[in-house]
Amino acid sequence: MIFRKNRILFFLVIITIVSFIGSIFLTGIIDNTTKKDIHTNIIKILDSKDIQNKLLTKNTFFVSFSRNISVIILIWLLGISVIGIPVILVFYIFKVLLLAWNIFFLISHFSWSNFGFILLYLSASIIFLIILFILCYYAISYSLILINLLCKKRESSIHYITERYIKILLICFILSLFLSLIEGYFIPKILTFL
Repeated sequence: MIFRKNRILFFLVIITIVSFIGSIFLTGIIDNTTKKDIHTNIIKILDSKDIQNKLLTKNTFFVSFSRNISVIILIWLLGISVIGIPVILVFYIFKVLLLAWNIFFLISHFSWSNFGFILLYLSASIIFLIILFILCYYAISYSLILINLLCKKRESSIHYITERYIKILLICFILSLFLSLIEGYFIPKILTFL
């Protein structure tokens, strides 16, 4: 059991690293005109007073919280299903690729001197990826336990494991709430000072 959990953890770490490196190549493949268009659009978004005013509203908190909770519930429910592992992995890879692409693209266009701004701007996404990593680990573990029980066709109590899996869901909810508070109220106020 411990060996299997270590393999799951190792596998998720490898997926994270490979996806992160893959996004470097994706950033390098994009032609210069597309990069300039994306850069121009990012500058317009960051400079827009309308966007800055929207960042300071309560709407950001609710959008962030509902998005995070939706992802958490989806991954958690996929962990209950026997066929959820591939979907969980594809979703996780996509999230890692997206975050890493954002980091590398912003660094390539705003330079390393603005790394603090980039890190602050993407801090909520980075923290959510850590939450997602933990949830994916437990969802895959739980799904593998269910598959193991179904294949052996023996009666076994999974009450303790299910209880722990529900606790993970509650912890992810609480962490998502704090993360959404930070993303909705704290980060926009800091970004207006930069």
